[in-house]
Amino acid sequence: MINLKKNGKYPPGIQGDGHILWIENSVKDFSNLLVQQCSPKIILDIGSLNGIESVFLADIFPEARIFAFEANPEAYKITKNITNEIDNITLYNFAVSDVDKIGNFFVTPNMGTSSTLQPIGGPAGEEFEEISTKFTRIDTWAIKNKIQTIDAVWMDVQGAEEAVLSGFGSLLSGVKVLKTEIGKKAYYKNHSLKDSILPYLDGMNPFKINSESMWEDDIIFVRK
Repeated sequence: MINLKKNGKYPPGIQGDGHILWIENSVKDFSNLLVQQCSPKIILDIGSLNGIESVFLADIFPEARIFAFEANPEAYKITKNITNEIDNITLYNFAVSDVDKIGNFFVTPNMGTSSTLQPIGGPAGEEFEEISTKFTRIDTWAIKNKIQTIDAVWMDVQGAEEAVLSGFGSLLSGVKVLKTEIGKKAYYKNHSLKDSILPYLDGMNPFKINSESMWEDDIIFVRK
């Protein structure tokens, strides 16, 4: 297991060794499916939170470039702290969506439920601080960075899945493996739910459910 502790403590959002092991196993499942599809060169971690998944992906795929995106300023600092010495991780402090603009981002007391969408209860609660941040489409970002193909996507975007997937444009058709939450019950305003997310993944099969709840399922999809 990679040592992810700083000063003897895990970063916020980690509940101990068992939680780290669960994340590591989930990333390994994702990675095992990916190597069956291709030798990945470009992997995106959208909504990186504390950067743990990026660290595991960078370790498994040292020849790949890992691009992590995190809009929450505090989460960005945490991710930067654990990834700044890993050469194949590049971190961005902005939100991914279906528009290129400056927009509102909702920071919640539970860092992991912060979102581009306003919380309305449930797991995200109703307390938040509204801040301003940069929004970008992935296809816009890819053009600026001269990236033509994205091999894999690990995303955790708290209800904004439809907007993020829309912002890939034609690049989405090249993604071989994708992990996302599929919402069942809204806890954000304009929360993406199953019926609005699955059409974007029509060319992919749900392969493994990482976790299930009354609110959402966390699923790995693989290109058909």
